[in-house]
Amino acid sequence: MNLVDLVKSQITPDMIGKLAGQIGTSETQAKSAVSAAVPTLLSALAGTTSQAGGAAKMLSALSGLGSMGDMFSGASAEKGSGLLSSLLGGGTVSGIVSLLSRFLGLGGDPTSKLLGYLAPMVLSGVMSSFKGKTPDAAGLTNLFAENKSAIANAIPSGLSLANIPGFTNASEPVRSTATTTTRNVGRAAEPVAEAVSPLKYLLPLLGLAALLGGLWWVFNQAPAVPVPAVRAPVVVTPRVPEVTLPTVPAVPNVPAIPAIPAIPAEALKLGGDLSGWFTSLTGSLGGISDAATAEAALPRLKDAATQLESAKSAFDKLPAPGKSSVLSIITSNLGGLRDLIAKVASIPGVGGLVKPVTDSILNTLTAMGS
Repeated sequence: MNLVDLVKSQITPDMIGKLAGQIGTSETQAKSAVSAAVPTLLSALAGTTSQAGGAAKMLSALSGLGSMGDMFSGASAEKGSGLLSSLLGGGTVSGIVSLLSRFLGLGGDPTSKLLGYLAPMVLSGVMSSFKGKTPDAAGLTNLFAENKSAIANAIPSGLSLANIPGFTNASEPVRSTATTTTRNVGRAAEPVAEAVSPLKYLLPLLGLAALLGGLWWVFNQAPAVPVPAVRAPVVVTPRVPEVTLPTVPAVPNVPAIPAIPAIPAEALKLGGDLSGWFTSLTGSLGGISDAATAEAALPRLKDAATQLESAKSAFDKLPAPGKSSVLSIITSNLGGLRDLIAKVASIPGVGGLVKPVTDSILNTLTAMGS
């Protein structure tokens, strides 16, 4: 069973019915939406895995997946959306939402919720393909390479991912190369055809000339005049010039792909913890709308600051390859977190309450990034 079918097999008809209720559509439309969204998400994750540091982000997300609780709760959708933003980046996720919204005829908000619910299911399917074994970077890369055709074939006709950030259409260069090669071979064969073609007309004309000369002599000879011997005309066959095809240059050796350094287990765990931490903090900040909600969220923000200090202590003890994988998660989430904190701080009566805690959080993340 390929990766697309494995993921779809885990989404039961009962889940389709619940999903339809959550996004406000019919079960038939929800089933079509899942058929389009699953290979689209797998294609996006395959692109992430092929980028520098992408396999490490995928491994961190898989290790921190854990239990999603109620699959169709608001918290599950938020966690799924946070995972997608961490793995793909906000621009790519927005592009996918916009594309699927137009293709499926759904609004942007239902489509965003759909992807949030499906994200943990898709990642769970990826994890299931390893059959209980611990995945590594090489295993992830091989998994998506082996399923490349299956993922491409599962994308519905008319749904093009070419204009989404992070997606490329690799088939065009192949077609262009093949067309160029065919034209070059055709041009190389043209001199041969031009050189051979005169023979097709020369030999019949010489034969016709000999026949006409013989008839003229028969009807115009005088009596008693000795008949001279008629010599057949000598036919000279022109020599066809040899055509030398251009030498095709040898394809240079492709340099070997450097081995991906092993990522320590403690780095994978810390990366998964940080992915969940970012998702939880984003949810806490997103729930603040006035001074009262800020007061209610303040204990959770302080807990988040304390958890981050512990994470920094663990981060400082990691070797260089481990730090690199964790930094990729921090870097991909830090910009969005800064924007959210600035938005919350601009709410009247809120900035003074949350600023000491949010400043502490940003300072710690900046220190880890440096």
